[in-house]
Amino acid sequence: MKTKAKVIGIIGIFLILSMFAGCTSQDGIRLSKAIIKQADVKSVQSDSQISLNIQTTGEELLSEDQEVINKINNSTINLSQQTDIKNNKYAAKLNLNLDGDIYDASAYSRFGKTWLQLPNEQKYIEVDPNQLDSSSTSTLSSREQLKLQQKIRPEALKFIKNYIKEYKYAFTNISNKGVTTITTPQGQKEVTQIEVKIDNSEAKDLLKYSIDNVINSDALVEYFKTIILVMNDQDSSVFDGQSPDEITNEIEDTINEVRAEIKVNPESYQDILNQLTEGIMAYINIGEQGIVLTYGIDSNDNIITTDTKMDLLIMPNGDESQKINVVLNCKSMFYNINNTKVNILKISSTNTIKLKEYVKKNPLLKESDLGEALGVNSKHIVMRIDDNFATINDKYEFLDAEPYIEGDYTLVPIRFIGESLGASVEWNDDLQEATYKDDLKTIVLTIGSTTAYVNGEPVEMPTAPTIKNEKTMVPLRFISEQFGATVEWDDYSSSITIIKE
Repeated sequence: MKTKAKVIGIIGIFLILSMFAGCTSQDGIRLSKAIIKQADVKSVQSDSQISLNIQTTGEELLSEDQEVINKINNSTINLSQQTDIKNNKYAAKLNLNLDGDIYDASAYSRFGKTWLQLPNEQKYIEVDPNQLDSSSTSTLSSREQLKLQQKIRPEALKFIKNYIKEYKYAFTNISNKGVTTITTPQGQKEVTQIEVKIDNSEAKDLLKYSIDNVINSDALVEYFKTIILVMNDQDSSVFDGQSPDEITNEIEDTINEVRAEIKVNPESYQDILNQLTEGIMAYINIGEQGIVLTYGIDSNDNIITTDTKMDLLIMPNGDESQKINVVLNCKSMFYNINNTKVNILKISSTNTIKLKEYVKKNPLLKESDLGEALGVNSKHIVMRIDDNFATINDKYEFLDAEPYIEGDYTLVPIRFIGESLGASVEWNDDLQEATYKDDLKTIVLTIGSTTAYVNGEPVEMPTAPTIKNEKTMVPLRFISEQFGATVEWDDYSSSITIIKE
């Protein structure tokens, strides 16, 4: 059961919607001003306490899933953060009380690079996003992406401000809970508490109103235009040769077409809005306690405290007989606003370990998607004689030629076996020569020759590479073992298993 992903996604939807809360009441206007001001904060410290309670109805759970849920229900997270947006610095300390087991962790970030200290690990784990760039489809390096974010952020803030000004949704249940005195690390402060309550009916109205405003927002159109110009300035190749003007014209034309259609067929548009809203709410409902958002705002319109309570009913596949009830509680306090200096730990080779090395020594991480992205996870490759497909860690891959046996030796397609084991493959048609390369080895093979060159040294192979039906085939066991893999043969199924740790 993917409870975690469902919870995060749903909570995100309502947090985003609540962020754009603005209405014509005095309390709503003050809250809107505070949210706009918070969006423009340059640095801040915060302390948060988070808890979750998950209950399921009608959904059959594996024992391990129920065990995880029980631990979550008896857990709290305390998170202290320092954020300096202007100087791209961030520090955090996390204390997790997981059903009585205490775990402490910390994180530091500077210019896109992050250092994590996790439980049971003495050194800080250095996470450089550039390590993952090779597995990403992005043409920008991590440092370039950071620069792009820095350019986009002011435009995003401008959009938020303009959008909130346009947004005129009036919450039916927004109230002033009066002034109270709170204690912060900077001393006592008086704050006005403004509370917003959202039940299931209002959630539908808010969702519908939000979709409608996105379609009709001029601020959103201008935001898209600006972002395209910024991205093109950073790397024009991301738009495959289209100019910013061409792209923005396409966006404007599409939005204008939708708006024109709305004017011509307003009833049809309302039907579509209703269908979208009902479609989303078929999977999400608000529980009996509703969503309660309480903001503590000081005399300078700074948000000093937030108290978020969300009671959500999740229905997988829209099935009302199977419900997941998620209750989230999160209290946060903000201080040192625009006066926070982030203290980054002193980094050295003696107190850090690279992410790749950390993943290598942790079996679960090594076999995860992260291990695959870093190129350190084990490979289990299975193929059968005369079949044109194989599996790599249980994922199907089609081959451009079927493995076959010549004499006592199995031959396989040249590119598949090399790339599956993490090597690059180059072919020289003039020399009829193939070259495999990884971090440690370069292997050169020639069609018809049993002599291979491994890092420049001649090594004899049991059989020569050959071309069959216009496909280059190479000896399976030789290539696999050269790259540190083991090969197992199953005579009963005529299958080969290659394992590379």
